Amino acid sequence: MTSVVGSKARAAAFRECRLRLLAMNLSDVLSRLYASEINCGMQSFWDAGWDVWIGDEANGKRAIGRSLTVDEIPEWLHSAALEHFPQSAYAREERATDLVGGQAP
Repeated sequence: MTSVVGSKARAAAFRECRLRLLAMNLSDVLSRLYASEINCGMQSFWDAGWDVWIGDEANGKRAIGRSLTVDEIPEWLHSAALEHFPQSAYAREERATDLVGGQAP
């Protein structure tokens, strides 16, 4: 029989591991965008989710995602970069990964 304390500890460890994986994925996408000179940003507003954008104030925001969850941010940024910056190093790296049968983040 599993104790309640043991179950809570496992659940907490699972949540912590999941958060680290999410952060790693977001960190990877942000690092790759930065290395490709693609500006982006995100802002939280309590009870309304996250606003995420690709581009910047000086050159214009090319895309804005509203009310995203944290889980959705990496994929949204990734897709927006491929759509709005198809000639970027980010997109070229993605196409090269696809050619060798790898899978992008």
